[in-house]
Amino acid sequence: MTAQWTAFYQAMADGIAPYSTRQDELYAKIEKLAQSTPLMAYLHFEKKDFWQQRDFAIDPFTTMAIFNRGVTDAHRIELAQKLAALLGVELEPPRVFHGIPHLDPRNSIYAGNDELWRLFLSAIGNGTGESFQTAFDSAVGIRGNAAGMLSIGLFWMRPDLYMPIDRISAPLIEKRYGLKLSGDGRDYPQFNARLGARCNDDGISFPQLAFEAWQSFHKNRW
Repeated sequence: MTAQWTAFYQAMADGIAPYSTRQDELYAKIEKLAQSTPLMAYLHFEKKDFWQQRDFAIDPFTTMAIFNRGVTDAHRIELAQKLAALLGVELEPPRVFHGIPHLDPRNSIYAGNDELWRLFLSAIGNGTGESFQTAFDSAVGIRGNAAGMLSIGLFWMRPDLYMPIDRISAPLIEKRYGLKLSGDGRDYPQFNARLGARCNDDGISFPQLAFEAWQSFHKNRW
């Protein structure tokens, strides 16, 4: 399962990347798709004042979030298929989403635009150095972009490189590795690098760790 979903998610990110210089085109395509897709009504394209503040542009993480909200798996599959068709991605989406974090349906739009594109492009280029830190600082500095929310978006696009730090994975990471993100989350790049080294020692990937965290969370929940 892991190989299938990671390949699909990375292909979706690759499909979004060329729109960094054609943002108006991406916005127009997604707006048109939303008109025939009730599940995308939460984007409220009819609120022109809101989208005008964003220069009528949609960022890459909000785009990925379209099929990564807290809805049913059937709805996530439907949305993933439609967005894949729009982006020219021919791979099939996963049939289940265990271990793949989603956003709160009430908060599924990232804040900012240019800052998010810079972070996205840095990450898609396997960014880990100073440029990635700068891009992350810029994005997390925008009100509404918590570090955990950004880490989820990074995990979607490059799951082998960036670990999501959310209410499901954070407890397991702290318990197993003694690692905890700082209060403002600005140390995520360093945190992620340290965690990656520990996971390499254990022979486990970030997607595998996320799945273990999902299993542990739901086992304890019930």
